[in-house]
Amino acid sequence: MLIGGIACRFEKAGGRVRLYIMTLGVLAPYRGRGVGQRLLVRALTEGAKENVEDVYLHVQARRTQPSLAARPSPAAPQVINTEAVEFYKKFGFEVKERIAGYYKRLDPPDCFLLSRSMSDWSPPQLALPGDDTSDRTLDAP
Repeated sequence: MLIGGIACRFEKAGGRVRLYIMTLGVLAPYRGRGVGQRLLVRALTEGAKENVEDVYLHVQARRTQPSLAARPSPAAPQVINTEAVEFYKKFGFEVKERIAGYYKRLDPPDCFLLSRSMSDWSPPQLALPGDDTSDRTLDAP
């Protein structure tokens, strides 16, 4: 069963190489177990091997709601997706700007651009209690 995934692309222009993280997702029951961290570290490490200068991604904004029972309202203000932004900040990403109307078919349509330089990239140790340290789960057999 697939419980998480990441999709990235290398962008080469003018002798410069960037990595764009298009999406990173982990099924809700498996969040908080290091799956997303491993996916991101693997992508950044592969980017470093390709001499990527920087990495960027977009994080969709969230709508504020007066209560959890309320349905999302298009009139509700859009705010930063704190959970996602804090996840990426642990890996050196910074919020660069808010882009209004970035998403054409998603609600809310605003996003935040995050990026990080790869000049100081060093893969962190992500061993968690009970880990299989063989890395067999990161590569297909």
